[in-house]
Amino acid sequence: YMTMLTTPPTTTNTEYKWRLETSLKPSTMLLPPLALLMLPMTPMLHNTT
Repeated sequence: YMTMLTTPPTTTNTEYKWRLETSLKPSTMLLPPLALLMLPMTPMLHNTT
């Protein structure tokens, strides 16, 4: 991550933004399915205790 920040000014600002978006997209796409999977599990955990 530090190497990406300290790159020489050959990469344009749009390319830098695109890199940030592509690096952030996988995490944002994985969050909703994980939340949907965790929702049915929470009542089960409460019932077992």
